[in-house]
Amino acid sequence: MIVIRGAQAADIDAIAAGVRPAQAAELALRGETPAQALRRGLAASVEAWTALDDDHPIAMWGITTPNLLGVEAHPWVITALATDRHKVRFWRETKAAIADMLSRYPVLSNEFDVLDGEAVRILRHLGFAVSAPGGRFQTFERRG
Repeated sequence: MIVIRGAQAADIDAIAAGVRPAQAAELALRGETPAQALRRGLAASVEAWTALDDDHPIAMWGITTPNLLGVEAHPWVITALATDRHKVRFWRETKAAIADMLSRYPVLSNEFDVLDGEAVRILRHLGFAVSAPGGRFQTFERRG
């Protein structure tokens, strides 16, 4: 059973241990381990959540804002392979989280590794525009 609650630092090691290989590769290109990225994301987020599968953390996501105006926000997510057991529920939760973020922030954007084909597919399916290919890291954006 999936439960979603506020993210905690205690969740980091479990998620980092099972992180998706494509995400681990992207983070390595950025000079971070999954645990370092989760710590940074949690510390920088105005809000962050963890998905638990039978009390085991399997994903963490949050939202950061670059300034106090709150017009633009940067959503992020790091998932463990264990999320695959709950694709439908995780998909519903992702859509609900994006809708909630858009209700408070008119613009959502961030960067991702274009070599992560699953991320490209998911972002487009969630209604994000993906910048034209031109480098390894591309921008995704959605306006509310």
